[in-house]
Amino acid sequence: MSHDNTEKLVLSLVYRSKSKIAGKTKFQKIMYILKSEHQDRMPELKNLRFRLHYYGPFSRSFDDMLTRLTLHGDLFAEKKEVVDFLRNDYTLSARAKLEARKFYAREDPLRRELIDRMAEEMKRLNQEPLQDVISKAYRIAEDKGL
Repeated sequence: MSHDNTEKLVLSLVYRSKSKIAGKTKFQKIMYILKSEHQDRMPELKNLRFRLHYYGPFSRSFDDMLTRLTLHGDLFAEKKEVVDFLRNDYTLSARAKLEARKFYAREDPLRRELIDRMAEEMKRLNQEPLQDVISKAYRIAEDKGL
């Protein structure tokens, strides 16, 4: 599968964060937070268009990307039972890890440094409770007039 620049960035972020992203809702909110903080230096994040939805900012384009990356075998969506529903936790396939490592290695040093900072933020946010991540995304959306 040929990846566009936004997909390459997302795969690189998951790869560098060394995380299993805890559910689609949290993944959406993390990407909104990263976009709001870094889109000026990472213009491919502008391709993710967010609007307010049931649980805060939501991007149809990011949702479609997750589906596409899962169908093509780049992301594994592992079902996990949480209270009374099933959540998809996302990890990279072995092939996607190799590709993401190549994408990352081709970046210039300044972008690699920024990707690493963003990946650390992704990892930190992923470890926070979902409600805290949703609240942070809502606050940013409110400040930005989303």
